Amino acid sequence: AESEILKTVDWIKRTPNAYWFAGGDMIEGILPDDKRFLAEAQKNEKVKELGNALNWQIERISEMLYPIKSKCLWWMSGNHEDTIQHKHYIDVSHILAHRFGVKNGKYDAYVRLVIQYNRTVKTIKIFACHGGGTGITLGASINKITDAGNIIDADVYIAGHDHKDINAKMPLMVMSNTQPPYVDEKQRLFVRAGAYLKTYCKGISGYGEKKLYKPVSLGSPIIAIRAMLKKYNAGKHKEKGKNNDQRGLRPLIFMYSREQEESAE
Repeated sequence: AESEILKTVDWIKRTPNAYWFAGGDMIEGILPDDKRFLAEAQKNEKVKELGNALNWQIERISEMLYPIKSKCLWWMSGNHEDTIQHKHYIDVSHILAHRFGVKNGKYDAYVRLVIQYNRTVKTIKIFACHGGGTGITLGASINKITDAGNIIDADVYIAGHDHKDINAKMPLMVMSNTQPPYVDEKQRLFVRAGAYLKTYCKGISGYGEKKLYKPVSLGSPIIAIRAMLKKYNAGKHKEKGKNNDQRGLRPLIFMYSREQEESAE
């Protein structure tokens, strides 16, 4: 749904302190040699030769995201890019990361985000991965990313792949190194990053329809980080009837969902 992508791009462009990263599967990458290929699903009517389909997809996603190039933090790969690389020896993520001037984290990215507000400096550790598996149920989906909390130390964990837009908070009990010591809760946020691919489309029987996948909401969540309080919230970027003055905040925004935009209007 290109219209939803363009809404996201516009919001990030006009929102101060809004940033994003590419979490993989940034192109469909389904070419004529793929069993999932559907000629009727091709968006570009000018592609007269199917051999140009990959080039067109790379150019189209670059064109749509170029207005927020300066706000891109890093790039990642997904299984769709992996298929292209394994079959055709073309590293799509490397090409796009180079175009946008950011590092290519491949499938996983372990990032330290340093936020400064006045004289306050906060460090936020983010673990982002494209993810894998089907995760048909919501519980299975969120469990796949919360499991990462058992092996990786981070404040925010983000995974994509299964197209779901859900999140959960799961604190971790920690003990200080002070004397005397004290016990506190370290807040951790786990997020599944959504998607922009419609499961069911009129006139097109895609792989989601053939496998009877559940329809999903289009878009991605926001993660807002308050530098002063070090609290992490995934959800709406605006709430009716509330003061949304962000002068005391330094939020990090990873896109938004259609429902969040409509509820804010």
